[in-house]
Amino acid sequence: MENVLILDNGLVCANQRYEKILNWDDAVLYCLLLTIDGYDDWRMPTLKELKYLNHILTTECYYWSFDCKEDDSVCVQYINQRASMRHQIYQSRNNQHIIRPVRNII
Repeated sequence: MENVLILDNGLVCANQRYEKILNWDDAVLYCLLLTIDGYDDWRMPTLKELKYLNHILTTECYYWSFDCKEDDSVCVQYINQRASMRHQIYQSRNNQHIIRPVRNII
């Protein structure tokens, strides 16, 4: 399965080639319409899952999470592997960031 990474916590992560730079609403839709290796239950990762994915996310930029605040802002996580740096901020859904789809092993 070269299209996915199976992690030891029961999470399946789409390969890097399925990363897309989208606004939040389009990222949600992208995951809902995505089919990889016959599976169509892809979704955006939670903030907790993004923290777990930190060691495999190699692009130095912000990644969308599914976690939102009441004011409709969405949490993104910045990852810089070379500097071993990670931080989180809430931003507008209209911003453009990377999505890395995930699914649970059934």
